[in-house]
Amino acid sequence: MAEAKELERIAMLYIDALLTADDSKVPLAPDMKRAHLMVLPGAPYVWQMTEGADTVRADIRREKLTARKDLRVTVDPERSTVVVLWESGMEFDDARAITIMDRFVIRDGLIAELEIISIPQGQPFERVPYAGWPGG
Repeated sequence: MAEAKELERIAMLYIDALLTADDSKVPLAPDMKRAHLMVLPGAPYVWQMTEGADTVRADIRREKLTARKDLRVTVDPERSTVVVLWESGMEFDDARAITIMDRFVIRDGLIAELEIISIPQGQPFERVPYAGWPGG
């Protein structure tokens, strides 16, 4: 069983890669699976299913994000899972904020499964209000 800090470190390598569009440090299992649910306001939701490290690496290079804000990380070492809830922005003109939830399954130091829910907020990143967690 991997320690919580190591699991978190591995998950953060993926998130860091999204901010730099550099997948070179992300430890992906060759046969990894990624499911991405995009919830688009005023439109039907969209599932994107991806298999294989090479495909995911290409997506990381193409899907650059601009910021990491209000990061919340929950680690379950017994299940080798990490859940990260955070805010970011898409990189293009008139980029919109995105709320993202990533659930990683990490086996033998490699990301084996990744489930993502992303919700564009319909306004620029810097305008998304965030009051913080109650009591925190």
